[in-house]
Amino acid sequence: MPGFLGQSSQYRYSRPHDYQKIARSATTTPFLDYPLGMGKNQYFLLFAVTQRKIKGYFWATNSQYRRNAMPHPKVQVVIFAASGQVLLLQTTTIRGAFWQNVTGSVESHEDYTAAAARELAEETSFTTPVRSAHYGFQFEHPSYQDPTQQEICTEQVFYTLLPTPQSPRLDPLEHQTFSWRNLTEVAAQDYKFATSWTALSQAYEICRREHPELAWPYNAHLNDPLPTQPINTKINV
Repeated sequence: MPGFLGQSSQYRYSRPHDYQKIARSATTTPFLDYPLGMGKNQYFLLFAVTQRKIKGYFWATNSQYRRNAMPHPKVQVVIFAASGQVLLLQTTTIRGAFWQNVTGSVESHEDYTAAAARELAEETSFTTPVRSAHYGFQFEHPSYQDPTQQEICTEQVFYTLLPTPQSPRLDPLEHQTFSWRNLTEVAAQDYKFATSWTALSQAYEICRREHPELAWPYNAHLNDPLPTQPINTKINV
């Protein structure tokens, strides 16, 4: 008769799905009809142990998946006009035709500020100075280059201020049209991603503090609830 964990090869459970077979049978095997020569108490002890092993296996697998995730630094730039508007850019149809702020990746030779200035010029042709909104996000998503690989994105928010609304020169590979929206009318639903709306809200507050000459009022609607898409982590920078 095999021992508590079984000595013959057919009773050696070394993989998670084998543990799961034992755990599942613990709830379906009739009383006093337990395999491996075990009594009821021994069997349910094994059931509890194997459940912990199963949970531990999947926790370790997920942790390893997160450890292997690639870092991806990004920037987002909110564009204001001193007269009280914000510029929204609509992505191409291939990219989803949704509205956003200027966004992009930080290249290996850049810091965040340099990347924000470059992305602003590439996507709109504007060369006005960018300033930090002292805010950022961290979130995960599949890599665009390799969908089987996860990326951990750290995105920092900047803003720039134009004297009046101007027509940007768009990159046709990224955006198809633009729209200047009054700050009193723009809403969370105008954006696809929650990070875009939160970036606007934070940049607005920083911009009006750093430029009191604008006399922009506090806009309570910029603190409306976010869209349903969650933001994993918010970073004050």
